[in-house]
Formats: sequence, structure tokens, C-alpha cells
Amino acid sequence: MTSRRAVPAAALALALAVALAPAVGAAGTTPSAAADRARVQIEVTGVGVTTWPAFDPQVERYAIDTASDTGGAVTVRASTTDPTARITVDGLPLRGGERTVDGLEPGDEVAVLVDGDRGSAVHSFLYLPPQFPVLERDTDGPSLDTPSPGHVLLTLGLWTEPSPFFETAVDANGVPAFVVSTANSMDLKPAPGGHYSVARGRAEGGADVVELDEQLREVGRYRTVGLQHTDGHDAILEEDGTRYLLAYEPNTRTGLTDAVVQHVAADGSVLFEWNSADHVDVEAETVVGVDDPDYAHINSVEVMQDGDLLLSFRHLSSVLKVARTAHDGFAAGEVVWRLGGRASDFTVRDPDGSPDGGPCAQHTAHELPNGDIQVFDNGAWSLNPLCIDPADPAGDTVARTPTRIAQFRLDETDGSATVVEEQVVGDRYAIFAGSVQPLDGDRSMIGWASSTEAVASELGPGGELLWDLRATERPRYFSYRAHKAPVPDATPPDVMTPMPADGATYTVGDRVVPRARCTDRGGSSLHACEVSAVDTTTPGRRVVTFTATDGAGNTTVVQCDYDVVAPGDRPDALIGFSRRTLVGDDVYGGPARQSVTGPLRRAGRTVQVRVENDGSAPSRFVLATTGPSRDFRLALSYPDGRRRSPVLAPGGIWTVGVTVEPRRSARRGDLAVVRLAARAVDGSTVDTVRARLRLR
Repeated sequence: MTSRRAVPAAALALALAVALAPAVGAAGTTPSAAADRARVQIEVTGVGVTTWPAFDPQVERYAIDTASDTGGAVTVRASTTDPTARITVDGLPLRGGERTVDGLEPGDEVAVLVDGDRGSAVHSFLYLPPQFPVLERDTDGPSLDTPSPGHVLLTLGLWTEPSPFFETAVDANGVPAFVVSTANSMDLKPAPGGHYSVARGRAEGGADVVELDEQLREVGRYRTVGLQHTDGHDAILEEDGTRYLLAYEPNTRTGLTDAVVQHVAADGSVLFEWNSADHVDVEAETVVGVDDPDYAHINSVEVMQDGDLLLSFRHLSSVLKVARTAHDGFAAGEVVWRLGGRASDFTVRDPDGSPDGGPCAQHTAHELPNGDIQVFDNGAWSLNPLCIDPADPAGDTVARTPTRIAQFRLDETDGSATVVEEQVVGDRYAIFAGSVQPLDGDRSMIGWASSTEAVASELGPGGELLWDLRATERPRYFSYRAHKAPVPDATPPDVMTPMPADGATYTVGDRVVPRARCTDRGGSSLHACEVSAVDTTTPGRRVVTFTATDGAGNTTVVQCDYDVVAPGDRPDALIGFSRRTLVGDDVYGGPARQSVTGPLRRAGRTVQVRVENDGSAPSRFVLATTGPSRDFRLALSYPDGRRRSPVLAPGGIWTVGVTVEPRRSARRGDLAVVRLAARAVDGSTVDTVRARLRLR
């Protein structure tokens, strides 16, 4: 197995010589001298761990490449030349300059925050699933390195051999904002209401079109109605809840696979259905031969400005305009025109007037605002020629490479179509799949699919290559399509393991340093993990507030109540099956972290409860019991037969045996839950422990 590395280092030594952003002073002034800036060094290590991209002081986000045995654990080492700076990892301070973060799941981020008098910095590292491909942004060229804003939505997989698929949105450096692993996915793109849609393959064949909300939670799953094989090449979700879905439908009469388009209402009723069997003369139009059942192979659908449908068919090498409703003498479903293919309604010519074969094995046809038709025109190689010979449209098909981005201007009056723009990048040729998406400023987003020299590119108005993203390993992962879009972070950060915990108890004068681990997902990085002070100066109930904020302004606030008690009123209850198994030492309040679980025999079982006087004054203590159910008997064995302890000096211990015995009515598998609350005779502070015993 080939070792996976993004940079030639066994342990990602980013050596982040970070020039920290200058701190803004109280008066709003910003130190500008280089000497006023601190430098930071960060190193992330782990089993099989590397990261990308190479460090740049302006880059906030990085990807952590992992292996199957990384085990969800990485170690972060960080230092700074600013002696005033505080460095935290997920909000927790570094001890000895490093911290190990474990329990990571794919999509989790590790946030390194630096804050000092000489500046502050935020860097986050996204933990990726194993086999996610290392992505590299190409900057080798005078025009590169200037992509438009937004993320690129991809469905990365090997396609030609078994592999996981990854639904992801990556930034200009190939670092994901999110990543979801699936068995098979294609066509990830935005949907109305800030949602997303993606086609996920089904084991039995076909696909489901899945709608995800802004936090990537599934909120809808759609299939065609009354058909066998919903297809994942394309789908449109509309704001009104309707959807356009495709199907590759077996025709039991002809033995062929028809291309079907359905417009389905929000309630599941079919509003419109178009079937290629009713509109395509297979022998006269297909370019794959009459022996291939997949004679049409639909791969894109778009609602045009006039409401008609623009449909792309790879195996017709033709783009069809289909009437969605009756108009201008066309019945609903009737083909208005064919662009390209053997039955083209247009004579296609290059700008110089030379004959052009028109679209060939194309994917993703779009109508531009000016009415031109833009296609990702795959072309075809000699091993499988699918292109129309302009000199003999009805004759043998021919080869034509490389892949081009072609823009056709149609004149429906004289039946001409002119290639007004044709863009190629070197000799890149996508045998199948791929996409073009028009962007603002006459730019285009290209998904290269099977042309694995790049995963995605952005082209300028004249076809100038502005940005390239590549998968660096072989075999190379690629994406069915690439779609540029803003991907807002709608996922709030989390506050984990806050201390003080809810219900904690402290004695007046205790020194308590509050803290919490803050984590984030969603692409904007954790920017702050803050906690209010803990006041133990006087008795009473208090509230401590933990606040986590990410770069998108999403905020999570967690409040925990804690009690401050007078000295001498602090019981500390521990529970266990023996002295060595006692839990709950110096843990106060509820039983969540002071609980033991074990089997219970018919002969019964005894647990040991130890009460310590953690207060500063002598006290007597009592135990109050709750449970178990009527199917169990409970007996407490006091050391001297008294139900209260002797007077315990600070640090004194009182031990009570608690025996649980099943009654005859108890059945195997029944659970006995016993709670024991310790408090001082003259006090109100309670420390509760718990035993959970299941009858065998």
C-alpha cells in the first residue's frame, strides 16, 4: 500500500512561522512594525498524519490527512515568541507546549488559537476520513491563484474501482468545509432555502435524490413515481417543493433503456412526464449503435428562461429543447429543437464558417442569460467515437478531442448555430462525466471528472486558466461534477466537558479555574472559547457561562449552576464494590460521574459507600436512600448500628455497607437502581452516588 503524504514530512511540521495579525490597541491603533509581530510554530503529529496546504500566514484552515490506524488522535505542539500569548487547543490551554486531542471523528476540527499583546491568530485543522484524497492547489502559472469567492462542491470517488465516495465542499486550497462519507454519491449542489441536494446510489440499482439542510441533515429523499430506476445524473429541487427527476427506465417491450424526465409535485403526484421512447428514433439518432440498450443516456436537465426544458443526451450527442407546456404550436412534451446529433435542427459552424459537428458525448447543458447554449463538450476518442461527422451526419461517427467548453449561438430563423466561444485546457479529455458552470464575470467552473489531470478548474473570460485543483495520488479520485457556490457555516460550535459541571459544589474560598473544551464543524473555524469567572467568596448558588463562537458568528452558550457552601458542610460520597473500586472521590453533586454498575445474583450483592468529611469543620453525616423497586430488598449495615455517623473531623471517613437482594418477584434482567445521598446532619449540601445492579 502506498504511503499517503501531502508534504515530505513524517510528522506534519508546519513550522508555522506565523506572522501574527497585529493586535488592535484600546485606542484602535495597530502596530505596524515587523518587530512588533510574534511568530508561532505549530506541529501536528499522529499515526499516518500529514496536512495540506503548505503553510501561508494568511491561511486559516488546513486538512489533516489520516490513515485507517490514526485512531482519531492527533498531537498538537505549539509555541510563540510572544511571552504574553496564551495558546489554546479547542479552548484548552497547552501544558508543556503540547496537547493530544483524541476521539476525533471525520469532519471534526482542531482549533489552535493564539492571543497575546503582540497579536492573535486562528488556525484550524480538519480531521478527514481515511482514503480522502490529498488535494493540491496548482499555482504554477501567471494567471493562476485568483479564484472567485466560494467553495467547490464535489463528490470524490475512484469510479473505475471500488472506493468510498466523499461529499464535500472545498476552499481554494482544497480544504473541506465539510465532508460526508458514502458508498456512492454524485451531483452535489445547492438547493433552495440554503439546502443541498445529492444523488446517492442504491444497492439494488438506481439512486435516491437526497435533500440536506444547511447543517447537512437529511430532510427529504426523492424518487421518480411509478418507475424502477431513478437516476442520479441530475435533479432540480424547486422552491415550491416540486422537483424534476430523471430515470433510466427498462422498456420491457423494446428491451431498451429509455430516458425519462418527471416533474413531481410536493405531494408526490406527477405533473409532467417525458419519455425518450416517444420522441427519439433510435436507429436514426443514437450514436452508440442499435445493439446498446442505453441509446439516449440523459445526463442533465435545466428549466429554461421561457419555462421549457433543456435536456442533454450523451448517446445522441445532442441537446434537446422540450416544451414543458403547450405553446407556439408545440404540444407539451414535444421537441422544439435539437442542437447537434444526427437529427440536428441546426447547421453548426465555427466562427470562421467551417462546419462543426456540434456537441459530442456532452454533459451539463446550460442556457446563458443571453440565450446562448453552453455545454461541457466531452468529445470522444477513437476507441469509442461518438461525434457526428459534419460532412456526413448520418454516416459513421468520428473521434474528436480534447474536451472543450463550447458556447453555441442559435438562430432559429435560418437554422444555424455558431460556436461563438470554444475553450480547451491543454489536451485534457474527459472520457465521461464532467461539468461546466457559468460564473459571474464571464468565468466558468469546470469539473474535469475522468480527465484526472485536475479535479476542478476555474477559467477566465477567454478560457484563461485561473485556478486548478488536483488529486495528487494514484489512482486519482475525481468528481462527477464540480459546482461553485457559497457554503455558509450554519453549524454552531459545541461546548464540551465544562468545569464547573452543572450541580457542582464548592466551599467558600475554594480556588476554581473554570474551563471547557470548545469544538466546531462547518468551515468557519472556532474563533473564541470563553468562560465567565467562578465566584466562591460567599455561600450561595451561582451560574458560570461558557461561550463558543465561530468565524461565521454562530454562538453556543452553556450555563452551569454551582453551589458555594459554608466551610464544614461538604460531604463527599464514594461508592464501589470494594475499597479498590470506589468512585466519586472529590466529585460532588449528581450521580452521573459517581455510579457503579454490575451483576446481581439471587444471593444478593453488597456495595460499599464511604462518606468523607471534605469540609473544614467537624460534622455528623447521614445517608438517605432512594430505590430500588419493590422487586428488591435493601439493607444498610452501619458500623456501630447507628444510622448517623459519629462526629467526623475534617478528612474523617464513615463507611456503610449497602446490600441489595432480589425478591421472588424479581426476574432475570431486572435492574435495581439505588441512590444514596450523603449530607451533614445540620447541613443542606448533598452528594449523591448510585449503584445499578442487573439480576442474572
